[in-house]
Amino acid sequence: MLEALSCLAETGRPDALVGQLATQQEPLQDFELLRAPTPKMTVAEFGARVVSAFFLWPKELLETEFNRNALASTIQHDLFDVNPDGWKAYICCVTR
Repeated sequence: MLEALSCLAETGRPDALVGQLATQQEPLQDFELLRAPTPKMTVAEFGARVVSAFFLWPKELLETEFNRNALASTIQHDLFDVNPDGWKAYICCVTR
């Protein structure tokens, strides 16, 4: 996700739609998960949501027990709160 966000940022188009860039820009086409967020999400919004969704990870990685459910819940809420189909697609992408 962070690699995809970095590639999106390199386009220099914060107001562009993530889904459109993912299909139009060759370097982004390998990131299937970029087609999962809501179709109207901009690069800037996606970036803010990714930061929010993954901010717990560094802390959790230092814990004795990794709380996968809490992390998944945060990602689902912050990136896919209005897009249950996107959440299902994301799960398929990350569990392959």
